[in-house]
Amino acid sequence: MKIPVILFVIWLYRLISNIYYFYRLKFLSNEYEQFWTNKKISVREYNSEIVELFKKANVDNKQFGDIQPMGLGMVQTGTISLFNNLFINDKRILSLAFSSFDEAIGVYKQRIRNNFNPIFWIECFIYLPKNIFKYLGLKDSSISVKIFQILYWFITVFYTIYSEQINKFIQDFLSNLFK
Repeated sequence: MKIPVILFVIWLYRLISNIYYFYRLKFLSNEYEQFWTNKKISVREYNSEIVELFKKANVDNKQFGDIQPMGLGMVQTGTISLFNNLFINDKRILSLAFSSFDEAIGVYKQRIRNNFNPIFWIECFIYLPKNIFKYLGLKDSSISVKIFQILYWFITVFYTIYSEQINKFIQDFLSNLFK
């Protein structure tokens, strides 16, 4: 009885959080657009929240090269980061920012739809170790992740076939251990 409740809580949290992030980012996107059309000042206070929502949506911190003349025939080169320069009036940054808003909103919309997709949840269960390692920031293509994935499949199949015997063995072991 505990497992269905836990799974429901996970499902509900995932649904509510992604709905919140989706609508919050839509609001912030509108505020950001208003900032550039009406020069609304208060939107700058949302800079860290916008960056956080982009990161939660796995939107990359887009960067591009920049060259600035220094005088006397000298130039300075560098890279400009979107996340650090959201409020710089540059067409390249504005273009990247608006496309990042669209990308992040699309990610949250997809996550909301996936919450109701049984294939998504089946794949989550089948590739659970890979998803855990990806969440921890490890590359899901590494050999150790693949070994854990195969081991997980083996244990899952083995437990499914012999679940009654395994449960009886564990109960007997624990009852003998605490006599």
